[in-house]
Amino acid sequence: MGQAEQYDVFLSYRRAGGIKDAMLIKLALENHGYHVFLDLSDLGAGEFGWQLFQRIDECRGFVLIVSPHALERCENEQDWLRLELEHAHDKGKNIVPVLMDVDNLPENLPKSISFIKKLQRLRFNFYNLDHFDQFEAFIGRLLKYLQSEPVLPPPPSVPVRQSATPLSPPAPSKPTQSRKPAFVAGRDNVLMEDVNDGTFIEECASARVFSTKLERRQIKTITFLDSLADAPKSAKDFSQNKDQSVLGWTRKSSDELYDLYIAGEGGVSAPKKCTGLFNGYINVIGIYFNEAFHTDCATSFWDTFRYCEKLTTLDLSSFHTGNVTDMYGMFYKCARLTHLDISGFDTSKVTDMRRMFDGCDSLSSLNLSNFDFSHVRSCYGFMPDSLDPNWERYFTRK
Repeated sequence: MGQAEQYDVFLSYRRAGGIKDAMLIKLALENHGYHVFLDLSDLGAGEFGWQLFQRIDECRGFVLIVSPHALERCENEQDWLRLELEHAHDKGKNIVPVLMDVDNLPENLPKSISFIKKLQRLRFNFYNLDHFDQFEAFIGRLLKYLQSEPVLPPPPSVPVRQSATPLSPPAPSKPTQSRKPAFVAGRDNVLMEDVNDGTFIEECASARVFSTKLERRQIKTITFLDSLADAPKSAKDFSQNKDQSVLGWTRKSSDELYDLYIAGEGGVSAPKKCTGLFNGYINVIGIYFNEAFHTDCATSFWDTFRYCEKLTTLDLSSFHTGNVTDMYGMFYKCARLTHLDISGFDTSKVTDMRRMFDGCDSLSSLNLSNFDFSHVRSCYGFMPDSLDPNWERYFTRK
């Protein structure tokens, strides 16, 4: 990476519970001209630990996103959030703690990171957000803090472990005797089918969430993760093979709803039949796939997102759909959806597109330039006429 491309701000966060906040803050700061490092999108090939510390070294600002439960695992001396924070402190970076949907920092923090309790911090609660202007005002305060000087120099009494401050690339390591095979989509970490083929919205919303006792109407966000590091002991087995390769757990939000997390080492493979997989999640405001949900072997997206009424944006750019034959009602009644990225869809094998976008009344445009309609046999109610009154032309045989 050239000198001109160096980062200005490093975002430190806990993936479980903090990824959506980190992505929003990254986008907001970049809109103000900052070059922001987020490991999920900006980490390159090679030894990731050394890369993280190198990025911290080149950044002047360091934003610590404290989401619910984010600091609980910092008791572990090798916890990466703790190591990042210690390294930033040792290097005298301008550290700004941001409490997202959290009222206060934990009382009992490890000594090496307890200094954050003395730092000026920001708070923001998405669940109490009444208007987007409030988020803009929060970003304005964050910009002001990032432009100021650090208020607390690193105390010399806090020792810094050697593992937290590699100043040069590590020497080549000896090959290990055993190595975990690379993740293969469709073969590894296959998510269990959670078929919801109900017809009416109340029936769909009252269906259970996988193997839990919760109803789908009780979920507010769904986040996929490519690591089991944040899985609590209470996590349930969501794997198709019942081998605990896919774990799921929930955390309660501040409004009596729950955030759902689904994780597997290297990612999660979609089941072949994704029939009604997210059907009836009527209160979900975000589904974050994070390139950790692999659909290479999926063959059916029948009613997959049906009745996700509160979704406004959905990024499916990482979806591989080359084996899918059925997209009936895939986005049926996603009434508030205003942005849908399906530009990478391969529809060359799809035969059924009935009601695929029916009820998506808030969509103003769709990029269907890559769609292949040559094998479609059924297209009734493909999309609302308000979106394109001449949509039937797509299915006219030449």
